[in-house]
Amino acid sequence: MDLRTRIGATVGGTAMLVATLWAFYALWRGPASTSGAPNVLIILWDTVRADRLSLYGHDAPTSPRLDALAADAMVFDHAISPGFWTLPAHASLFTGLPVTAHGATFETPWLDDELTTMAEWFGAHGYDTYAWSTNPNVHPIRNLVQGVDAFHSPLGEAENPLRHAVLQATKDRRHPRDASTHVSPLWRPTPRKIPAIAGPIVPGDLTSWLQGRERQDRPFWAFVNLMEAHDPRLPTAESRALMLGERTEDSLALDGTPGRMRRATRGDEPYSERERQILLSVYDATIRDLDASTGELLDALDAAGALDNTIVVLTSDHGELFGEHDQYRHNSSLWEELVHVPLVLHYPAAIPARRVSEPVSTGSVFATLCHLTGLAHPQVEHFDARNLLEAPPEHVVTEALDPLGKDGKNPMPERVLRTQRAIYAGSWKAIWAEDGDHDLFDVQADPTEQTDQLDEAVDRGDTMLGELADWERLIPRRTPDVPANPGMLRADGTYSKKPTNAVKMLQGLGYIEPEPK
Repeated sequence: MDLRTRIGATVGGTAMLVATLWAFYALWRGPASTSGAPNVLIILWDTVRADRLSLYGHDAPTSPRLDALAADAMVFDHAISPGFWTLPAHASLFTGLPVTAHGATFETPWLDDELTTMAEWFGAHGYDTYAWSTNPNVHPIRNLVQGVDAFHSPLGEAENPLRHAVLQATKDRRHPRDASTHVSPLWRPTPRKIPAIAGPIVPGDLTSWLQGRERQDRPFWAFVNLMEAHDPRLPTAESRALMLGERTEDSLALDGTPGRMRRATRGDEPYSERERQILLSVYDATIRDLDASTGELLDALDAAGALDNTIVVLTSDHGELFGEHDQYRHNSSLWEELVHVPLVLHYPAAIPARRVSEPVSTGSVFATLCHLTGLAHPQVEHFDARNLLEAPPEHVVTEALDPLGKDGKNPMPERVLRTQRAIYAGSWKAIWAEDGDHDLFDVQADPTEQTDQLDEAVDRGDTMLGELADWERLIPRRTPDVPANPGMLRADGTYSKKPTNAVKMLQGLGYIEPEPK
């Protein structure tokens, strides 16, 4: 069956109708029997690209705990995120839908209520649901956590005890001689207070929630987003020394803030190659810290007797650019450094340990977890509802939609102002851009995408771009119904007259510019 026929049979109103009917059926039937059902834990390392992990061949020891876990796991060597920044990537992970179909983008930064999320689906089938997020884009202000029974975050109001705990952990992480970030103690003007370092807090928080549940016999679905690799980057002194050695002092003085990286992207204040390598090593150090925190989280679950019956998924939403293709940070394009992410599935009771080289989408995690837990999938007829334990898909698609944002305004000065889509088939990747500047790469032979082969491999390029055009035409474009001033939405559903702490953190993390005073 060709791509057009396959997609045409699986998308449109049928997918939405099936999702709605399944949701109503689950509610009518009540929770399914979950006796003995495995738990689910999704650990998301925000802003982590695959090629900086020792698991994927990086020569620095960034992920020793993950490497050990992967020895008994299914490792995907070419996992692709459906989106190139936090909101659309998480929305696809949680719904199993491509970005076009769920519509959560810069223009409409909101996930529609009518879409069924993993938390809603597992909760309707007898699971207790928990989510921790240190990212304000994974928060009620974006409606991404619908269906979560226990949403824990340091981003609430000032009296939130988790906020105090994470702010203290962030303060403890700061190096006394550091002036490299806008939360560093030597930053001028006054350093900002941003709760960024949650790794030391989450293991205790998750296990406390598990122990406090009314029904200990019920399985759990849990999601954890950790932001240590996102700027502002505050690696531990140990990880900084391990990754930087004699360059440690230089790393403390090098400006790595979003504003500085924007200037480098524009060419106004470029980094030298040595400075670029220092930025990358600081990034590596934060990944090493994420790995250690993840190990502590798994140890805590093991001590609680829950790990053996838990499906562990480790992945990321997107990566980060450090001067590759003359760009820095994310939110700008579909280069491999941004969309090639780690993906590990660990559950030795049902998942054989092996590595998969073919491209897959993290949007398929939902369907895979349904398969492993014995649940049907709410989007059973949708193109992306693929079980990763089966044969890899013929094609994988990722999207960069609406780069100008709402009302045609450019929310991030460094962003490439064009919509892009990319399609993968085997080792080949074709990128379509709305301005007609398309590309074709053999990402196995050329993983850093230096040599565009569109003019040499004309037939292959035409075929892949044609299949991508079919895909785009046949998947309905959703425009979510965004409530007024979604950035001012409080966790309790009411609206604030001033920016919430979550919105302030969006500004502090460089996602949006602060309003001029």
